[in-house]
Amino acid sequence: MQEINFYNNFNMLGQLLLEFSKSKPKESDKYIRALNEIYFYANSMHIENRELELALSKMRYETNKKIFI
Repeated sequence: MQEINFYNNFNMLGQLLLEFSKSKPKESDKYIRALNEIYFYANSMHIENRELELALSKMRYETNKKIFI
C-alpha cells in the first residue's frame, strides 16, 4: 500500500511539474531534477531493503537448519 501511495504521489507531483514547466521552463528544471533524485534514492532504498530482507531470511533459514537438524 505504501508503495502504491508513493508512486501515485510521485506521479501527481510529476504532472504538476510538467504544467509548471510550461510557464516557467528554466525554473522547473531544478525541481524536476530534485524529484528525479528523490525517486532514484527511494528506489535504491527499496532495492537495498529487499536485498537485506533476503539475506536475513537466508541467515535465519541456515540458523534454524543447524538448530533443528
